[in-house]
Amino acid sequence: MKELGGTFARYHGRLYKAHATTNQDLVLLLAPGDSAPEPGFESKRPGIWRKHVPVGELDEYYEVDHPCRYRGLDCTAVWQDEGGELEIQYLAGNSYAARDAGMTEVDHGVWQIRVPRHELDEIHEQRKDLLAAR
Repeated sequence: MKELGGTFARYHGRLYKAHATTNQDLVLLLAPGDSAPEPGFESKRPGIWRKHVPVGELDEYYEVDHPCRYRGLDCTAVWQDEGGELEIQYLAGNSYAARDAGMTEVDHGVWQIRVPRHELDEIHEQRKDLLAAR
């Protein structure tokens, strides 16, 4: 399954999964692999490389999500499997509408369902520039 959303940063021309840190001036970059993607990355666990980078050194820093509509409900696509089916979440709080749409409550107020892409009323990628927000 492929995660559809998250926070990303481009550093030295390469795209990394990124996480904010308690220090607002630093971002944690993560990279999978057997070896460091470039000098300065260290491995805390096998196969995962990490590096704290000053925000000012990033080429890009942004969040991505995939808002969608399913049977009239505003949802977010969170995963896509190899066959193209999407796992979507509904958080708006209308449990009757979620149940009617065939969703399962996986946590209090969190509803999910897996559907083929063609069953969505709409879907688009939404990108928020985190560098511009500073």
